[in-house]
Amino acid sequence: MPTSLIENAPEAPLKAHERAGLLLIIYLRRSVLVCLVAVLPITLITALIAPRLLVPAIALCLATFVISILRHSLAHCPRCGDFFNWMNPMTRECIACGLSLDKLQTDKENVDFQQ
Repeated sequence: MPTSLIENAPEAPLKAHERAGLLLIIYLRRSVLVCLVAVLPITLITALIAPRLLVPAIALCLATFVISILRHSLAHCPRCGDFFNWMNPMTRECIACGLSLDKLQTDKENVDFQQ
C-alpha cells in the first residue's frame, strides 16, 4: 500500500498541523454556538436599557452569527484539504477523508511536533 494512502487514512496518527487544524474547527464550532446563545441576552438587555438600539443590536447579532456560520462551513480539513463539514455543520468527521474531531482525544500522546 502506498505511504500516502496510509498517511491520509482516518486512523493514522495526527501531525502537528492536523492537530492545529482540528483545534481551529472546534474553535469555529464553539463560536457559532456562542453567537447563537448570545442573541437572547443581548436582545433583552438592549430592549431594557436602550429600546431605540434594539434593531441595530439584532442586526449586529444576526450578522455576527452569519459570519461565524460561514467561517465554520468553509473550514478545510487539515488532512485532505477539502471542506470539513460543508452542508452538515454538526458532523464530527470530514466529509471527504473521515478525519474525526474525536481523534484529538484519542491521539493526544501520539502528536508528532516535528512535522
